[in-house]
Amino acid sequence: MLNIRHDQSEVFSEVALEDFYKNMEVHLEKFFPEQCAEMESGDLRDFIRDGIRLAGKYDIVSERDVSKFLDLMMSFGEEFDELPWAQEILLDPTHNHAGFKTDTLFEAGVRLIS
Repeated sequence: MLNIRHDQSEVFSEVALEDFYKNMEVHLEKFFPEQCAEMESGDLRDFIRDGIRLAGKYDIVSERDVSKFLDLMMSFGEEFDELPWAQEILLDPTHNHAGFKTDTLFEAGVRLIS
């Protein structure tokens, strides 16, 4: 049986988080090149960090859901969660599953852009 100590678990978490940052940097630079080009060095990582925190405020924590949340932040601004259409979804008690909440947000955002 494999036993993982707490300190080993923390290292795994740090590695996974660093991988997420790197993957999101590549993703955002690919799909939002103009917005990323306007950022100074280190700002994209700060943007991702702030987005992770903001998503967590709404219990959005999976990599998939946080990735979509970051896309929405990039599309509508860092405080998109305060927009009326986003607030309606984020604070709706029937959207208690993070994946459903994020999918609903993403679909609404796509409709607004189209």
